[in-house]
Amino acid sequence: MNTTLPDLEASARRAYERGRVRLGASRALFTVALPLVAATQLGAPTHVAVMLGAVLALVFGYAQFKGRSVGRGARMGLFLGLFGALVPAMMMSSGFCCLGASCESTCLAACIMVGVVAGAAGALVSASDARPLVHGGAAAVIMLLAAGLGCSAVGGAEFLGMAAGLALGGTTFFLRAARAT
Repeated sequence: MNTTLPDLEASARRAYERGRVRLGASRALFTVALPLVAATQLGAPTHVAVMLGAVLALVFGYAQFKGRSVGRGARMGLFLGLFGALVPAMMMSSGFCCLGASCESTCLAACIMVGVVAGAAGALVSASDARPLVHGGAAAVIMLLAAGLGCSAVGGAEFLGMAAGLALGGTTFFLRAARAT
């Protein structure tokens, strides 16, 4: 059998890409359980949890397929997003969110504050990456989707509060990283 160098390169490239697809798919499987937990344990609306979970699985799987800064940012975003999903849900289950008749405003403030902390932490770590804007962008998208699962259990305004908090927390560090590049 006479194989040429281009044939070997094409074969190696296909094997590499198959491995990356398997890696992305296996890591995306982890995110499939998140909407189930959000709907059954946290009380998120089922249609919202399924929609956010499907988008999260697809985006996270693609980021892991791409690897490098995008993959690292997505993994960090998933970790910080889980933090953002659990804190408001824990506050709501403890009864802390409902102070008299102001349940929504207290939970909204909690989602905004958790979003600010998660956004600042994500942007701070992203600033030290080789491609900080790519890393931070991937982290922000995954963070919003994962945190949205928990905040959507509290309410729709809380989901928007988490998005605003992520934007507020991350803007300063993203601007500093953009200036450095």
